[in-house]
Amino acid sequence: MNSELSQRIKPHVQRLEQYLSPRSGEDQVWFSPADPVIVNQISQKYVLPEVYLEYLTQYGANRIDLDMFILFSAEQLLQNQLKWTPDGMPSLFAIGENALDDPIMLQLSKSNGNDAPFVSVMSDGFDFEDAEEEDFDEESASFVDYLELLAVLCEASS
Repeated sequence: MNSELSQRIKPHVQRLEQYLSPRSGEDQVWFSPADPVIVNQISQKYVLPEVYLEYLTQYGANRIDLDMFILFSAEQLLQNQLKWTPDGMPSLFAIGENALDDPIMLQLSKSNGNDAPFVSVMSDGFDFEDAEEEDFDEESASFVDYLELLAVLCEASS
């Protein structure tokens, strides 16, 4: 566990947990550690930013449905790469979807090793096979910024 990275992620995860808890009507823990075997499989296949690997390790066990956005569980990540990431585009890694089932991805080609920008695309009618990286819209400069944005949007909608 990288405590510095965890401290960058934790406040946003706590805010999202506060948003989700009353909605579930039960004492469910939404953000819990992912199976280390699955995280290892993912990290063997993809070179992911440290902060996202820390998120998966500490909080990525469950699929997080925020109505407007879904963050995939660690277990769902590999199957969703097949759905959203064309063979010729290993520079993108799908980590969720929006309410319209459009992919939300880390742009690995712009990763600094620690974090990476978040991009999305309107998938209806979009040709992933012929897509270029420039065809995707940057949603935020980093995964941590995106978690913060999700927390703000959730709080504003409550």
